[in-house]
Parts: sequence; structure tokens; C-alpha cells
Amino acid sequence: AEERPEINLRAIGFVIIAVAVFALAVRPLGLVPAAFLLVLVAGFADRRSTPRLILPLAAGLALTSWLIFLVGLQMPLPAFAFAF
Repeated sequence: AEERPEINLRAIGFVIIAVAVFALAVRPLGLVPAAFLLVLVAGFADRRSTPRLILPLAAGLALTSWLIFLVGLQMPLPAFAFAF
């Protein structure tokens, strides 16, 4: 008898929400804050994640996104927009 793997609806939900938050935040806030929010929200997908773990990861990904997309590839995205 085969066992079916358990589907983690919490993880699926938070990852979908994180992508939606990024999509909605990148234009008004800029790439760096949107990337930070993406990791922050996606961090809630795992119950074992703590702010002590998530916050440095979010900051690191935001910095890496800035370096790759804005500095390296020179994409025409604002790093910080804050246009409300």
C-alpha cells in the first residue's frame, strides 16, 4: 500500500500570498522593499521559522536582488520608490 504525501496547505498559501505581495509592492515601493516583503511573508510558510532567521534572509535577498538586477543587469527598476 502506497502512502500519499501530505500536502502542506499552509506553505502553499503563504508562498502564493508572498508572490502576490511582491507583485503588488514592486511598483509602489521598489525592488528592495518588495523583495524584503516577499521573504518575510514566505517565511511564515514554515512553522519553525523565527524572526531571527527570517529577517537576515530577507535583508540578504533584498541586497542580492539589488546587486543582480539593478547593478549587474542595469534593469530600469527603482530600488526604492515609495510612491503612494
